Amino acid sequence: MADELISYCEIRRYFLDSFYENRRRLIKLSQNQKLPPVDQLEEVSYAYYQLENAYDLPVENLMRDVLTLIMLAGCDAAVFVAYLHKAILDILDRHTLDELLQEIDEDSKSELVYDLIFLGIIDSDRVI
Repeated sequence: MADELISYCEIRRYFLDSFYENRRRLIKLSQNQKLPPVDQLEEVSYAYYQLENAYDLPVENLMRDVLTLIMLAGCDAAVFVAYLHKAILDILDRHTLDELLQEIDEDSKSELVYDLIFLGIIDSDRVI
């Protein structure tokens, strides 16, 4: 995936496909065995793991981490949330937001910036 930038929409699609496939696997397992319900943190963690080393560009990793935080909304996942916040801030410390946003299409840029503001990671006045 190093040669071509992956859009925010595509990263969401990959993530949600992984989440969906894992959910289907769990349903099938629970039909065969009486399994306790799985919490959202486990499912999000599984989907994140599937994409953990999938991207080479910092902006792609930023988009993946922001998406994961959105998916964790309402979960009691303080450790994982703290890890993702740190990962996002590390990317933003090593690369300016302007630099990262230059690499992505306008739709991805708009949605990623909205989510970064929504999560309180950046202020709306930080946007180019």
